Amino acid sequence: MRFLTADEAREAFLKYFQERDHLRLPSASLIPSGDPTLLLTTAGMVPFKPYFSRELEPPHPRITTVQKSFRTTDIEEVGDATHLTMFEMLGNFSFGDYFKKETIAWGHDISLNVFGLEPERLFFTVYTDDDEAEQLWLDRGVERNRIYRFGDEDNWWGPAGDQGACGPSSELHYYTGDLDAMPDYSDPEIRKVWGPNLTDDFVEYYNLVFTQFNRDLEGNDTLLPFKNIDTGLGLERIAVILQGVGSIYEADHFQPLVRHVESMCGKKWGEDPKVTAAINIVAEHARSATFLIGDGVIPGNNGRGYVLRRVIRRGMIFGRELGIEGPVSELAQIVAEVMGHTYPELRSNGNFIEQVLDKEEASFSRTLEQGTQRLHVVMAKGTDEQVSGADAAQLYDTYGFPVEMTQELASENGLNVDMEGYEQEMEQRREKARSAGTAFAGDSEGRKIYESLDIEETVFLGYNTLLADSTVVGLIKDGKLIDSASEGDEVEIILEETPFYAARGGQVGDTGVLHSPGQDPAVQVNVNDTRAPFGHINVHFSKVAKGTVKTGDALTAEVNGDRREKIRRNHTATHLVHAALREVLGTHVRQSGSVVAPDHLRFDFTHMAPMTAEEIRAVQDRVNEKIRTNRPVEVHWTTYGKAVEGGALAFFGDTYENDVRTIRIDPPWSYELCGGTHMESTGGTGVFIITSEAGIGSGVRRIFAVTGVGAEEAIYDQFGMVDQVSQLLKVPADELGQRTQSLMDDLAASRRELQKLEEQVLRASVAGSSGTSGNGADQKAFDFSLDAPDGTSITAEVKSVSASNVDSLRRTADHIRDRIKSGVVVLGSVIDERPMIIVMVTKDLTGSGLHAGNIAKEIAGKMGGGGGGSPVVAQAGGKEPGQLEAALASAKGVVEAGLAGDKV
Repeated sequence: MRFLTADEAREAFLKYFQERDHLRLPSASLIPSGDPTLLLTTAGMVPFKPYFSRELEPPHPRITTVQKSFRTTDIEEVGDATHLTMFEMLGNFSFGDYFKKETIAWGHDISLNVFGLEPERLFFTVYTDDDEAEQLWLDRGVERNRIYRFGDEDNWWGPAGDQGACGPSSELHYYTGDLDAMPDYSDPEIRKVWGPNLTDDFVEYYNLVFTQFNRDLEGNDTLLPFKNIDTGLGLERIAVILQGVGSIYEADHFQPLVRHVESMCGKKWGEDPKVTAAINIVAEHARSATFLIGDGVIPGNNGRGYVLRRVIRRGMIFGRELGIEGPVSELAQIVAEVMGHTYPELRSNGNFIEQVLDKEEASFSRTLEQGTQRLHVVMAKGTDEQVSGADAAQLYDTYGFPVEMTQELASENGLNVDMEGYEQEMEQRREKARSAGTAFAGDSEGRKIYESLDIEETVFLGYNTLLADSTVVGLIKDGKLIDSASEGDEVEIILEETPFYAARGGQVGDTGVLHSPGQDPAVQVNVNDTRAPFGHINVHFSKVAKGTVKTGDALTAEVNGDRREKIRRNHTATHLVHAALREVLGTHVRQSGSVVAPDHLRFDFTHMAPMTAEEIRAVQDRVNEKIRTNRPVEVHWTTYGKAVEGGALAFFGDTYENDVRTIRIDPPWSYELCGGTHMESTGGTGVFIITSEAGIGSGVRRIFAVTGVGAEEAIYDQFGMVDQVSQLLKVPADELGQRTQSLMDDLAASRRELQKLEEQVLRASVAGSSGTSGNGADQKAFDFSLDAPDGTSITAEVKSVSASNVDSLRRTADHIRDRIKSGVVVLGSVIDERPMIIVMVTKDLTGSGLHAGNIAKEIAGKMGGGGGGSPVVAQAGGKEPGQLEAALASAKGVVEAGLAGDKV
């Protein structure tokens, strides 16, 4: 066996298949492109699903890749020697080219002659009835007894998601045990209990899937038009084998991470099983989180964001158990150093990755404190000396507490954890998460209707014309195929070819009319939207305005040209703003959504902090500079592989065919894969203005902008506003800032003076002796005196007054307290239509059972509110202004209760 580093093993595999006419492609993103049935890329074949089903033409009939992949099904097992969430999957793929013979021959050859694996340690599995695969292994000289047969659970591979390619498989397994102690595997009885998939001394390292079938949403399998090959060789597994180590974390590409975690916690890997597992978890989850963030995933409370948050927080919790206080973002730097040459986004997005991790760590520190408090509440209510399984599961799922931590803290408090209930609850939550992971698989009934039309795609003419003659090939109303539609009917119309652009890539669909030929058309249909619900069939969502339209009719399709022109401007500007954002803020900026409409554009992008005014101006200026220089907007058709290799960005969530359309503006400044409509040159975009910038979630910002006529209108509106204010203030426009500041200063001074006057009036109004009705018309007094248990007389001044704000109310209460020296002060007022009270108790009375916070809370309850504070000063509010006087009148009873020892 040869010793190979992970880098050497990766390169050896890819080079081997390149030499056998495979197109080498870079890893796709962990965010599946154009696949709503998957949350994350879970296998090497995920980017190629449409190639297997022949929905799209592959860029080459043979492809080889190393694909970063992510699975959360075993997250709770991470920490042992074998389980990972993020892993690298090497693969060779054939789309209607070679099949079982070549796949088995190459799988065997690379194992023996490239990796140098010992033949005496290799075993093979095939599907139960796959005689062909078994014979091909025998033809390679493999001993028959080294071949095992298994059924659906082990050697049948379903689709990645709810639908897609599937078929039988053959797997290669490496025996890790003692060769001298190997049992007689030719014995039928021994073969039932010992061998690959049966005992844990085997590592399955290479899976060869013969994808012959396509599974639909109903679970039906049909033969694919071409036989395909999908293979997966786990890089981490082959590295463990080739390096002769017992754990993934001992392999060379994990060791730098492990060593850094050791340095952070001061503990050694291998010294204690719990310490080792915790170090593994911190290292693995840091690596996984780095990759997810590098591909644009941001921590959140659902979907991919929730997966990332869970991974980060689980790693942080085990880091705290190790005593790690330093930032977890340090580990992202190690990941980038070790793997950045293969995955350059780890380096180019390094600063952004660290910012996301630091922010999530700070957020989790606050959450962890809340979780600890919650755990104490849970333990306090525990019955039968145990914490319920539901509570333990909630602590894990909501606060990120591993059940081991819950058990440990519960044990310290003399409680057990209902682990059986916990496992049941967690399984229910996992099932819910799995359902969420396949959030949308498409409208199967709708798909069937469109498939019954036997149309592969609508020919799109709209790049070159807005007017074209065509033929109606399908009419759908209320989910059913119809032969004709009459005036007033709302109907979906499919044409043989169309100039109408169907909404995709953020660009909204075209509107316009369909009409019969001639000056006075007998048929007119208003197209209100154009979409492509399934594949490349453009559907015109329409309403018949005149006449009757039938399948087979010849119609003229006419796009609303003015509306399309505005959309073209905004789509061109979308490319410009994307490039400018990456230039000004950094290459971590990734498009995470967009809307290109006629009246505005919206652009969502990854960035941790709000943009400063200077940054917004810099982006806007850069876009306008490109517009002024009137750069050509180059439309270039090429292959997907060449486009990506040349630096084209593909962030629109589409799945791309072999031939792709790219848009280049001042290359390489802006170069993207895009099927939308654009101006011929940037000058046609007109002026570009950013109208707003705001956050829409953790690490995601949103820009709204206008161009062309919309920008002109925005400028007119702004100038109009300036002119209006200038006339009102009677100063030139260039002096508005100075004049406004002067007015604000005057206003602030007037408010301070008004505040003083109000307080003087309030003090004068409460200056009368206790028990009187006061001097002001808006004042009412409820003063009283009581004897304390020790015989001391306690004075209470309780009044409703007219105050405009709480500060004035509080300062007036301060004035009364200072005047009476000893006693209770309760002031109330309706402020902004809400009853408010201030309660003060002099310090000499706090030992007598009186507490200002408790008094305020009791009185506020009479007004439908609440409040509280310290023993000497408190504030409360209510919801019922009409109950203020009644609440103040209750103060005497509340104080009496406090003196009687009722904790008031």
